[in-house]
Amino acid sequence: MTKWLKKIGLGIGFLFSFLLLLGFSYEQLSRSSAERVHQQPGELIDVGGHKLHIVKKGSGGPTVIFESGLGYSGHLPWFKVQEEVAKFATTISYDRAGLLWSERGENPKTASAIAAELNELLTNLGLEKPYILVGHSLAGVILRPYALNHIEDVGGMILVDGSHPDMEEHMSARLKKELMSSPPPPQLIKAAVHLGLARFMLADNLQPNTKKGDNINQVVTTMLHKSLTGYVDEMTNAEQMMAEVSDMRVLGDFPLTVITAISPARVDNTGFDDDLKKELLDLWLRLQKDLLTLSSNSTHVLAPDSGHFIQLEQPELVVEAIREMVSKKSGVIGTNRSGTQLKTELN
Repeated sequence: MTKWLKKIGLGIGFLFSFLLLLGFSYEQLSRSSAERVHQQPGELIDVGGHKLHIVKKGSGGPTVIFESGLGYSGHLPWFKVQEEVAKFATTISYDRAGLLWSERGENPKTASAIAAELNELLTNLGLEKPYILVGHSLAGVILRPYALNHIEDVGGMILVDGSHPDMEEHMSARLKKELMSSPPPPQLIKAAVHLGLARFMLADNLQPNTKKGDNINQVVTTMLHKSLTGYVDEMTNAEQMMAEVSDMRVLGDFPLTVITAISPARVDNTGFDDDLKKELLDLWLRLQKDLLTLSSNSTHVLAPDSGHFIQLEQPELVVEAIREMVSKKSGVIGTNRSGTQLKTELN
């Protein structure tokens, strides 16, 4: 019996090792193929010790800067909005350090360090000021130290379903338990990527309101290995970033537009019961309204048909908000067929 158990154990060990080798080989071949097919679309700019990848489109007018949220897709989620905004303004989207084609460098992944890299990038590009900052999700946190430290360079800011740094402290204990569970260990994420598991599991994933043939869906998964270091570092430090900017409350009187996704469908895939879904939706909207207090000149735009990625699901709302800010028409009262704009009077 013992002899048979040893043989079975050896067989299982051999099979496991073979599968690991197979996954590793699959990943290496896939990386080589992806890097041949997907060349960087923009240029690399030195920011002191490492280079960041930017995509510049359009010309004239104030410069519109796109800052992405937490994830491994870099500048790509802005493709619909940037294409349209480039028709009437200079636009810059970029990959933060360690994402896609940007080098990781040695700087820590703190909000202040990322803001300092952004300032170095914009300074070296010599773009026309003031800038209009457009940030999605975690970018709402990342952009705070930049706006605070370079207020003279900011002509306006648009937060697209931007994160609120104090969200966790306003959650019920039950919601916090469900929503704030620990992310997968970084070592597990790295192993899944290196062994091809992440590539295999995400192969058929589509970004919201996109087609399989869209570049974002072709690049995000196939180039995941290029974003691994930056993504893991940012995910690990996200909570620290929130705490870092919590006291950065009043940024100035520049035009600020907060665009909030209010589609109930945004919580359909959470697995929460109806009470938790309602709490999450109500809390998100309440904290989105609190973001308006970052400036004394703020406007709230509701995106009724969007989940978290408004720039993909209702890009026309983001484009219109930028257009109004570029033309110095922020704070307009009215409605359109895609969303609702509300002028907020602050007490």
